[in-house]
Amino acid sequence: MLVKNTTIQNRSKQQRLNSEHTIPFQNIKRAEIVDFLQSLRNFIEPKEQILFSIGCYLLNGNKNPAIKKFIAEYNYKIINIENIPENEFDLLGSTYQFLNSKKENLEKGSFYTSPEIAIDFVNDLDFSFGQIIFDPACGSGAFLFNSNAPAEQIIGVDFDPIAIMIAKFNYFIKFPNAKSPNLFCDDFFNWFSNNNQLKFHYIISNPPYGANLDLSKIPTEFVSSGESFSYFIEFGFQLLKKGGVFRFLLPEAILNVKRHTDIRDFILDQTNLKKIKRYSKKFSGVMSDVYLIELDRDYGQRMLFINGTTTIVPKDIYKGLQNHIFVHLTEQDIAIIEKVNKLKKYDLSNSIFGLGVVTGDNKTKMFNEKILGSEHLYTGKEVEKYRLLPPKNYLIFDRNNLQQVAPDEIYRAPKKLVYKTINKFLKVAIDTTRSLTSNSANIIIPKIYDLDIYVIMALLNSNLYSYLHLKLFGGVNKIAKENLMALPLPGISIEENISINRLTQDAIQRENDGYLQEYINKKIFKLSENEIEYINGFVEHSSHFFKNYSFSFPTETKRRIVSFPQNAFAQI
Repeated sequence: MLVKNTTIQNRSKQQRLNSEHTIPFQNIKRAEIVDFLQSLRNFIEPKEQILFSIGCYLLNGNKNPAIKKFIAEYNYKIINIENIPENEFDLLGSTYQFLNSKKENLEKGSFYTSPEIAIDFVNDLDFSFGQIIFDPACGSGAFLFNSNAPAEQIIGVDFDPIAIMIAKFNYFIKFPNAKSPNLFCDDFFNWFSNNNQLKFHYIISNPPYGANLDLSKIPTEFVSSGESFSYFIEFGFQLLKKGGVFRFLLPEAILNVKRHTDIRDFILDQTNLKKIKRYSKKFSGVMSDVYLIELDRDYGQRMLFINGTTTIVPKDIYKGLQNHIFVHLTEQDIAIIEKVNKLKKYDLSNSIFGLGVVTGDNKTKMFNEKILGSEHLYTGKEVEKYRLLPPKNYLIFDRNNLQQVAPDEIYRAPKKLVYKTINKFLKVAIDTTRSLTSNSANIIIPKIYDLDIYVIMALLNSNLYSYLHLKLFGGVNKIAKENLMALPLPGISIEENISINRLTQDAIQRENDGYLQEYINKKIFKLSENEIEYINGFVEHSSHFFKNYSFSFPTETKRRIVSFPQNAFAQI
């Protein structure tokens, strides 16, 4: 079974990705490197020949017999390329990333590592007793050659023959007098099947994300998602020695996306999770943050989570969270979440959820002005807290001409909540016009007898609930139905229901929800001033676009180390 990267299945997107090239700015220190890369677009020769020519230039005529043997493996004619930069970190790797189209990089799941991250991964590793560093997806060798490992203590594998050629050039640039390298061009899983008796002190890698894999060659026990980095974790960890260090650079999705619950369970059940560290410097062509995940074969109860602050977290907390997500929780987070959970009486699991209209082709089926037979349609762009902005789009509502629609009674409900789907923060409006919505503005019809629809809207729009959503379900830029269903809602009195309803109506009229938020925080949940300030500061810090109506926020986050008692998370 071949699993393909679904990011590139759309035909028009494929064509665009196939023609676009990305400059890997995260790897580049000097502006002239950009000019050099751009100049290579003028060559008609294959990228392999261009890279080979640059590599030979950088070796500067070295007469090492091992280098001669390596060069002789290739039949490329050397091209005369002018102004080749010297003393640039992994120039060949950056050039390869640039010469590849975006489509090629996506298919391979290939995003090369920046020098800062590579150095941070390996600068504390000791090689004085013959320890071996192994990279199962070595690419150009950023981790291997930024370590202090001697040449003979380096082993790398990569399925891409061009990447292995580049890695060998980089090897000889660093070790000009060394013997032939232990760098192998092979599918890692095939290599593993022939070498699984080997064990390594250090396994350090930036494995492919979302790459195309032939699953028939991967006899997995633990992974069901089809995600390439998950298989690399499962099989790579089997090669780790007792007392060794396993560090992978992984996308944010591993922390909080439901699909990756399988590999999180593997990490929690089969390994010792030692550390998670966030890097805010993104790869070119990649939108999300990346993280170091460090594992070993010890038996610790706690792990380090580094994300602005450094926190010591008991690992059993993650088993108690939905989908076992890995989130950064501080001591104050625990106190706040416990207060909310103590009041939990309801959730939205029995409410009605509806998907907005999926047209299948917005360009031809949505209009920016009213035409005969059309009606207005709200999209996510019109969803603000508490209210819908005037609609800007129109649609002829013909079920037979639309890709996906909810039942009429959902769209035509006399009162419904509409939430912005693509957003980190909760934005929920009320619609009393029985209007259509697009799939960027999905629908909730609450079915909680004791909570008024305006009360539910007020809770979801509060800073507290955006904070809870981020903390409990991770910082993904999408509001998922299953996460909304799991948010804890309080049991409140009739008087409190009436008060929140009145304050909500007042907030809508005044376009200021200060009194409403204060009532929810202090009267309902009994939060302290410090807790309120912490919540608002967290929400503001999480988004440059957050609008503050009612509270002042701290301007900086202090770095601190927090240690929790072993049972701190037992009730969450």
